[in-house]
Amino acid sequence: MSTHDIVLSSGVRTPFGDFGKSLRDVPISRLGVHVVHACLARAGLDASRVDHLVFGNTAPVDHDGLFLSRKVAIEAGLPVESSALSVVRACGTGSQAIVSAAQQIQSGHSDIALAAGGENYSRVPYLSHEMRWGAKRGPATFVDGLDYVYR
Repeated sequence: MSTHDIVLSSGVRTPFGDFGKSLRDVPISRLGVHVVHACLARAGLDASRVDHLVFGNTAPVDHDGLFLSRKVAIEAGLPVESSALSVVRACGTGSQAIVSAAQQIQSGHSDIALAAGGENYSRVPYLSHEMRWGAKRGPATFVDGLDYVYR
């Protein structure tokens, strides 16, 4: 094996449940940490050896959604010196996370990269574009954020 060969050593999926039920109060970052820990355990790897995390997510639902991959990496115990990349690719985010992690290794930028991802559509918020700059007198309009996810 050359130093840049790719080995897929483990596969795990995040827990899932019915919409609005058991996982509705669970932040996606917590689901992400769970799946990273499970993947590392199955692969027999210590988190300190992983130098890159690629985390796929199409619906950033919590306040940390824009830096979700970094939060998951740090909370899962990856080194502070490690890198993290968030990917969003409609109908292919998980595949893109795997491809991006493999590219990190093939290019020599990483020795051990982990690809992960998750969603929690029960946490997709309602949105109001009127509230940013102050709603005018009268009712404010809110739209279901899931309408944007499924368009």
